[in-house]
Amino acid sequence: MKKLTFIGSGKIAESMILGLISSKYLKENICICSPDEQSRTAISNQYSLKNFKNNTHGMHIGDVIILAVKPNIIPVVCAEIKDIENLSNKIIISVAAGVTIKKICEYIEKKNITVVRAMPNTPVLINQGVTGLYAQKINTNQKEFITELFNKISKTFWLSHEEELNSIIATASSAPAYFFLMMECMQKSAQKMGLDPEYIKELIVQTAKGSAMLAEHFHDKSFQVLKHHVVSKGGTTEAALNVFTQYNFQKIIEKSMKSAANKAKEIEKVYN
Repeated sequence: MKKLTFIGSGKIAESMILGLISSKYLKENICICSPDEQSRTAISNQYSLKNFKNNTHGMHIGDVIILAVKPNIIPVVCAEIKDIENLSNKIIISVAAGVTIKKICEYIEKKNITVVRAMPNTPVLINQGVTGLYAQKINTNQKEFITELFNKISKTFWLSHEEELNSIIATASSAPAYFFLMMECMQKSAQKMGLDPEYIKELIVQTAKGSAMLAEHFHDKSFQVLKHHVVSKGGTTEAALNVFTQYNFQKIIEKSMKSAANKAKEIEKVYN
């Protein structure tokens, strides 16, 4: 089992770490590095992990270095990575939006290294995530390991082109927030209708869960077909959907997803 070193102690790092631990990845093979002592020690104490304030200490012992930091921090940590011994034998995984593999290699000042870009989403915390993956130089054994690693916490999708990661961000990485917004709005509306606040959240969560499981069960049927199975002509569901159509719900979703993808492209321009 390879040793994993997480650089960064933010939400996505913690989500991945907890997901891996719950899928029986050995705690002894995971360490976390961050200058942020509060968040670093909180995670390391909660999950009994090795932790280092100095990134290079963890980088030396990790077979896989996971850059779980914001795009503006990538140049800083790459400057630390470039002096690590046996770097050609390690795998570097970046979960930062917008910073290309080419740029990461430039920051590290080495070309013959294995760099993988990964775009997971927060449900990796409970092993129900989605991860888009892309690499340019990767051998079969490395690819199998990366696939197995992320399969522990998510469904994985290897992409043919790096720019597709921007669409993955819009469709999956950012998407849990879209669903939570929808659920939040439903919760507020249900309260205004007079439903008991004690069970509204459970009601909405179970409905969302059941709908997702139904879509997965009938994977050969389109979302449109599944939607029409709920609708009766002249009924309550049709009345609700007519309002969505009236206010162009499709256009709102389309604009929101494009905005997420465009933001990723803006980040690319800044750091590439």
